[in-house]
Amino acid sequence: MNLDWLDAFLLQGLFQVVMVIGLALLLHLQMGLV
Repeated sequence: MNLDWLDAFLLQGLFQVVMVIGLALLLHLQMGLV
């Protein structure tokens, strides 16, 4: 079985989730500090 595409898909999805959470936290902190 070739799971290279699955690993790439999972890594890309995880990276996008981390980016979204990071941006949400940054916005939340900025809103809280204002």
